[in-house]
Parts: sequence; C-alpha cells; structure tokens
Amino acid sequence: MAIGTEVVGYWLIYLTNWGFVLCSLTSITGAIFVSIYHCNPEGMMRRTFLIKCYWALYWTNLIVAHIICILYWSLIYPRDRGMDNPMRLNTLNNIWTHALPLFFFTIDHMVVAQPARIMHFIYPLGFSFAYVAFSCLYYLLGYRDPRGHAYIYPMLDYRKLGVAIRTIALTTLLLLGCSTLQYGVYRLRVFIARKLNKLQ
Repeated sequence: MAIGTEVVGYWLIYLTNWGFVLCSLTSITGAIFVSIYHCNPEGMMRRTFLIKCYWALYWTNLIVAHIICILYWSLIYPRDRGMDNPMRLNTLNNIWTHALPLFFFTIDHMVVAQPARIMHFIYPLGFSFAYVAFSCLYYLLGYRDPRGHAYIYPMLDYRKLGVAIRTIALTTLLLLGCSTLQYGVYRLRVFIARKLNKLQ
C-alpha cells in the first residue's frame, strides 16, 4: 500500500486494519502468556480473569478474520483493483492482510488446547457492532474516505439505509455461521484428541 500523507490519516477507518490490530494484540498477548506460563505455571493459572480475557480476544480475532476474508474477497476486492484507487494494495499485501490471518488462526485453533463455547459469538458480535457504530458516527460527522465518498464501504453507505441495514444483518448472520463453524472445528479437535488419548 502506498502510504502517502493523503492516505495515512485514513488507516484506522477500515475494518481490515481493525482486524490486523486485533490480530497483533491477540498474538502478542498469547506470546506473553505462554512465556509467563513457562516461567511460572502455577502463577499463570491463578490469573483466571486474564486468561478469560485472552480467550475472548482470541475468539473475536478468529471470527473477525473470517468476516474480513469473506467480505473483502467477495465484495471489496472486485471493485478496488483499479490502478486509480489510492488505497489499492499489491497482491502480496492483500493476501497478508485479508487471507493469512484466517489461515494461521484456524490452524492455531486446531492445535491449541483452549476451550470454545457456542455462546462465544457474543465477543466478535460486540466488536462488529463497535465497528458499525464507528462507521455510522464517521458518516454522521461528515467525514470522507480517501476518494471523497461519504462512506467507508459502499455496502455501508448510510445514505442508502436499506442497503446498510441489509449488509449489517447479513454480516451478523455470516458471523454466527463462522462462529458455529469454528465451534465445530473445536469439537473436531476434542474428538481427535479423545481418540488419540491426548485429551487433558
């Protein structure tokens, strides 16, 4: 991505970048917790509130990575491939930010023994609603995207309220589906671990 002075100020308006920050926070927090656990396992296990916060962060990241990947490649990428797009990303950067987080966190989810619950969908749902509230406020305050549009994404153009509401509703259903899918991955992992007598 060409980071010029005209583009830098817009970095935080995009859901992809919110997701990338979430991905970074999750990865850094996980690395810190693993390091603490290896130095002092008993001490780490007493920090149940921090562990639960990490699980919520992890699940949110896992599901938001799904949403970003699916929405970007199906709705945004086909429109934004033009050379005149100031926010256009090169192919490697597109894959790095819109596909690899989902790939790596799904693999991580398959091998890391942390619990998942079907009701954990509330965490990514809260994150998604926070982004919707931000995008709505961004529109109401009269801000523009780098191309001068009164919206961040065409499907969240609040001047066309029906389109925006339909997008939010369908994305919520997609989020529930992705959450259910990843819960299924968790159940598969538990099943495999039980069959291999590796369940702790």
